[in-house]
Order: sequence, then C-alpha cells, then structure tokens
Amino acid sequence: MSKIIPEGQDLPAKSSPLTVDDVKFAAMVAQAKSLLTAPMEEGELLSALEAHYIAENNEHYTSAQLKKVIKQVAKDLKPEPVVEEGP
Repeated sequence: MSKIIPEGQDLPAKSSPLTVDDVKFAAMVAQAKSLLTAPMEEGELLSALEAHYIAENNEHYTSAQLKKVIKQVAKDLKPEPVVEEGP
C-alpha cells in the first residue's frame, strides 16, 4: 500500500542511522558524561543523550548505538569496590 501525502508536503527522505566510529564513540561517551549532572537511571541518561543529538545536532542514532554509549559510561564510572582489611 502506498502513502497518501497531503497537498503541499513532500515525502520525507529515507535515511539510515549514522555510523559510529571509535572517535565518534569516544565523543558520545564524553557527551553522555557531561549530561550526567546528578545520579540518573540508565534510561534517563539515554533519553537525555538522544534528546541532545536529535534536538541540538539533528543527528539520529539507533537505540542500540546509544545504549552501547550508556553501558560504556556506566562501566567507566562504576566505583571500584572498597576492600576493608580485617584486624
């Protein structure tokens, strides 16, 4: 079935998600860390990162790409366990 386009509007151009190389990934991790101004759930940070790239930069990434960035941030910021020495 084909789409019916309202008069005066064009069919949106088909696009694919942007690719993320190592340099872009590192920049995205840094951006996610800068958005982390208070303790957040991973989902909240994911939403903030997505909003940043779509609203401010008009860059569209897949959820999987953004989740990978969030997982890296969580890994980087995970505190080392404190080992207490016994008496």
